[in-house]
Amino acid sequence: MLSREQELALVELARKDDEAAFTQLKQSFDRAVSGYINSIIEQKGDAEDILQNVWTSVWLNINLYKPEIARFYTFIRMIASYEIRNYFKRLKKRREKENLFSDLAGPADVDPENAPAEDIIVESLRRKQAGTWKWEENIEEELINKERAEEANDFYLSLLRTVFSIGGYPHQVIAFAFSKLIFPCDLSSDKNTTGRKSGCPERVVRELFDKPLEQLSILLEQLYIKYSGISKDEISQVFEILHLKMDKTLSEVVDEKLDKTTWNLLRAKGLLGEKVGRTSLRDYYETNNSSRGDEGGINQKRRKPEDAVSDWSYKVQQRVKKRVIKKQVCRI
Repeated sequence: MLSREQELALVELARKDDEAAFTQLKQSFDRAVSGYINSIIEQKGDAEDILQNVWTSVWLNINLYKPEIARFYTFIRMIASYEIRNYFKRLKKRREKENLFSDLAGPADVDPENAPAEDIIVESLRRKQAGTWKWEENIEEELINKERAEEANDFYLSLLRTVFSIGGYPHQVIAFAFSKLIFPCDLSSDKNTTGRKSGCPERVVRELFDKPLEQLSILLEQLYIKYSGISKDEISQVFEILHLKMDKTLSEVVDEKLDKTTWNLLRAKGLLGEKVGRTSLRDYYETNNSSRGDEGGINQKRRKPEDAVSDWSYKVQQRVKKRVIKKQVCRI
């Protein structure tokens, strides 16, 4: 059994990444923590996993421990309580997935934008047992916020990777990203700036329509790093998917058999041999929007550039939504 002085000395060393000191702390408290977990979790394998998660969390979050408030074991037990609640949260989510599968299997349409918020689940974690300390609540909230941030980052990176992979042509993806993601976050320009739901197609036309896509892809990466809060290295890895497409020719990107309209437009403009990165959004803009009239004739309607941006963004959203729903079904 460690004395108070020995405990504090080992904690200080562990805070400086001294693994030997942390091992001593672990050996001193492991049996008591294991007994606490096993008194609540019946499945032995699950209890062992929780115990491992507890010590990993203690190591990663040891700087949150405040010696002036409680003994180190109190801190460890608080993290154990959090991991136990997290365990039951995962069980709850598993049941929710079963319900989701039943919904998706039915005839009703599923819109990911209207899915139940994860905040409902997270809020349930904040219900405390009677007699817990204010300090414990603050520490647990920090742990929850940290976990939520990590989960959110993983989700957004996955979503961004999906957008770049199957969202559509590079010009569509770039128009979507600026109109729907970047400009609604950057309100430095107050002219013709609309809300996130409708995006900012007018600003895309006003500021970006004639710039090379290669330049826009670099600018997009820089702004995404600025607004997302995700590390530069993680963002750069995902953006590599988009950057690689800049060196391809349009004849490599556009399939004549699958998209005759775009192929003919680019051929008429003499762009099929041009590299994607050297083209601009305007190069993909078709002034006339053809539609059939009541008598079978062709009506030529002049389409505004911002309408084209909105149309490109909508196509990207629909492709990504279909992929997200498909992934949700496959994971269940």
